[in-house]
Amino acid sequence: MKRLAPVVALLVGCGSGPVLPPLSPPPVDVEVRVAHTVVASGEPIVVEVTRWTASDWMLPPTAPLAESLEGRLLSEDGPALVGDRTRTVTTYELSGADGSYVVVVPPVEARGPADQTRQIEPPPVFVDIGRTPPVLDGLVGVEAVTEPEGLPTTALVVAGGIATLGFGLLIAALVFVAREKPVELPRRADVAAREDWAAARTATTDDHALALALSQVFRRFLQAVTGYPMLTRTTREIVRYLEQQELLDDTLRPRARRVLDATDRLKFAREGGGSDFFDALEADFLAVVDALSVPTGPEQADA
Repeated sequence: MKRLAPVVALLVGCGSGPVLPPLSPPPVDVEVRVAHTVVASGEPIVVEVTRWTASDWMLPPTAPLAESLEGRLLSEDGPALVGDRTRTVTTYELSGADGSYVVVVPPVEARGPADQTRQIEPPPVFVDIGRTPPVLDGLVGVEAVTEPEGLPTTALVVAGGIATLGFGLLIAALVFVAREKPVELPRRADVAAREDWAAARTATTDDHALALALSQVFRRFLQAVTGYPMLTRTTREIVRYLEQQELLDDTLRPRARRVLDATDRLKFAREGGGSDFFDALEADFLAVVDALSVPTGPEQADA
C-alpha cells in the first residue's frame, strides 16, 4: 500500500482544483482519419477527411497525399448540420507498392467574417502497406462454447461456486498488480515532442512531409505548455503571443520564429529542405523545448 500512496496523493491533488468548462470547438477544422494504419499487400489505405465549418466561414476542400501513392475519391457525405457547425466527410483511397508512408493533408486557409483567417494544418498520419495486422494472442482457434441444456441443480451449484471462486481470484490478482505495478502516467509535453519528432525523421526523408511533421510537433508542444491554441494560429500570431507573454528570452524567440518561418516556407513555397536544413531546425526546436520543459528535481523524482 505504501507504493500507492504517492499515486493517491497525486490523484487527490489533481482533483482539488477548480474544474474548467470544456473549450468550444473551433469555427473551422479539418480532421484526418484512416480506417487502418496497417494493411496487407495490395490493399488500399482508406482515408476520411472531415471538414467542419461554422456559419460565415469558408473552407476550401483538400485531399490527402502520400509520396508514391495514387489516390482516388470514393465518396462524399454532407454537408450536414451538427450543432452549430456543418460537417462534410470525404473518403479517399490511396494505393501503391508495399512500404511505409506518411499521409498528409496540405494546409488550408479558412476565411471568416471581418476578414478573419485561420491556417489549418492537419497532423500527418503514418501508415504501412504490405504488413498483415497482428492477431491477438490467445484468440486463434477459439470456438464458441455451446451451453448444454438441462443441467442438473447440483451442476449449477458447482458452476456457481467455481465462478465465485474465479471472481475472487481475479480481484486478488488485480489488487496484487495494483500494489506491485506502478501506474503509467501520460508523457510529458517535452518528452512527447522529442519522441514524435524523432519518429517522424525516422519514418520519412520527404522534405514536405518533414516540414508538416515538425510544424505540428512544435505547435502541439507550445500549445501543451502554454494553453494557447497554437494549432489554429498563424506564425505571426504565435510569435506575437510568445513576445507578449515573455516566455522566451531574446536568444530563444528568434529560434522559435526560425522553426515556424522555415517550415511555412517549405510547406507553401517549397523553399529549403535537405538534411542540413532539418538538422539546423532541429537544433532550434530542441533549444526551445529544453527552455520550456519542466525541470525534474530530486523531490519530483521521488514523488
